[in-house]
Amino acid sequence: MAIQGTSLNGHVITVLGLKGGVGKTTIAVNLGIGLANKYPDARVLVVDGNLFTGDVGPMLNIRPRRNIGEFAELVASDEQLDTDTINQFIQQHESKVFFLLGPQYAEYNPELHAFTSDSMGRIIDELKRHFHYIIIDCGSTLDRLAAAAIRASVARIVVTTPSILSLKDTKILLSELDAAEQADDIFIVLNQYDPRDPIKEEQVKRYLNQPVSVTIPIDLNAREAIRKALPLINMSTRQSPAAAALRQLVDRLGEKFKPPVRIIQPSELGTKMLRLPYSHPNRNYISVMLVDDQDNMKEMISTMLELGQEQVKTLLKIEGLAASGEEAVKKAEELIPDVILMDINMPGMDGLQAAKAIQAKFPSIGIIMVTVHESPEYWREAIKAGVADFIPKTTLGPHIATSVEEVYNRYIPHRTRYQQ
Repeated sequence: MAIQGTSLNGHVITVLGLKGGVGKTTIAVNLGIGLANKYPDARVLVVDGNLFTGDVGPMLNIRPRRNIGEFAELVASDEQLDTDTINQFIQQHESKVFFLLGPQYAEYNPELHAFTSDSMGRIIDELKRHFHYIIIDCGSTLDRLAAAAIRASVARIVVTTPSILSLKDTKILLSELDAAEQADDIFIVLNQYDPRDPIKEEQVKRYLNQPVSVTIPIDLNAREAIRKALPLINMSTRQSPAAAALRQLVDRLGEKFKPPVRIIQPSELGTKMLRLPYSHPNRNYISVMLVDDQDNMKEMISTMLELGQEQVKTLLKIEGLAASGEEAVKKAEELIPDVILMDINMPGMDGLQAAKAIQAKFPSIGIIMVTVHESPEYWREAIKAGVADFIPKTTLGPHIATSVEEVYNRYIPHRTRYQQ
């Protein structure tokens, strides 16, 4: 998918950290995906701010076709930057987020030394016209490119961990930002936090003389998701406390810096409003549909939802049942439920095919896969199909109600968009 010419004034958010290994790239990538989830109509770009070797691509297993180093050469040559040119360098991930990646391998090009902070400023100014949010994963040094990105940003996310070396470097970074008069709208993220460690969150606040905006707990499941190149923020709270903390960061930033409204051109005035392709019902409860070819499994899930009702704030109602992918697609069109719990292995159209078909037609419906498959390959395919969560049948329990409510809440922006 290519971006189209437009007139935005997007928000630039820099992600900073002077020490490697603090999780800066993980936070930048997941922040971009989280903002795209929160605002489905917004165009979000994640930029790898390292001209010589990038970490953003490997985080999601994306191989760069062309990279920011080549883009830098183009800018340094004073070529005109237009929409067609930008489209040659950006890539869109299955999460709908766009990426401007660093080189796949360490590269050195002497011409890049001519790439100044003014050149970086030109890139950012042009990108702001086309994207609602530009997340820049800055390198681990305060070089001229990072300085230009910081000056252009509305928010600076400073990532640290509860270790002496990391906190020392963070204090230096905060001092540098203050000296450069760029100390406004700083969000401190305390990553990899373990309450059993000797350095406590309160001590971090006192040492840095800054409030901690979000604390991300140490999380083994999060490490596994990163190892498998999966978006951590799309995991449920039950699967990953770190994912829940990342969503808190997204909410704080997303509420303070809402997507800028596109500037309407005079030629567009008087254009007829397009009708929505469907209307998602506005309910005061969560409408649930169960899809499984085994009746006893549907009964078990129904029982678990009933037992878990007291753990959630919103009433759950099972309003549809289906025994195959084809039936699920048909019932989804008739009912337009809020959340579907669906098996993968079914005769005929399987759950992944059904999920893809439903999401293509009804993107406001949240889909949870409930399956015996726990392989990362299935989870990756599920994400491509538009699935919101993935629950192994071996872990079924009343907590499934919490997962349903969580997906329901995550899809509020999607439902709002399709409610007339």
